[in-house]
Amino acid sequence: MSDDGSVSIGQAAARSGVSAKAIRLYEARGLLPTTARTATGHRVFDAGDLEVLNFITRAKSAGLRLSEIKTVLEIQRAGRAPCGHVLGLLDDRVAEIDSTMRSLSTLRQRIIELRDRTDRGLEQSGLCSILSAADPSDGLDDDGRAR
Repeated sequence: MSDDGSVSIGQAAARSGVSAKAIRLYEARGLLPTTARTATGHRVFDAGDLEVLNFITRAKSAGLRLSEIKTVLEIQRAGRAPCGHVLGLLDDRVAEIDSTMRSLSTLRQRIIELRDRTDRGLEQSGLCSILSAADPSDGLDDDGRAR
């Protein structure tokens, strides 16, 4: 740490629990303001930068995407309270999780039904009859999510 309290990217990474690569990404995407540089071009971070890095870490752990975190930071930097926006983002994330859980439940049931109604794949040749019994019009996409 320097006399003015600034730290290197490695120290900032260690203090915030994110990699130096992630810090560079956050700066490139505008989540972290452009940091000061030494005469040799190395980034230096102050307490405010570390606070933003810690916020990003907490926001990511709450399920927010980097683009959403950027918007929250922009609202805050504009002098407005972002909590109402954050509540909306969290509600959206809960709805997405609920939808994913429903899709996974549907997929789970479909797999169980396929497993239980087939000849256990004991055929001697040809394609697996278990998958031949699957109905491609069931409304699931390539990742097993409901369309």
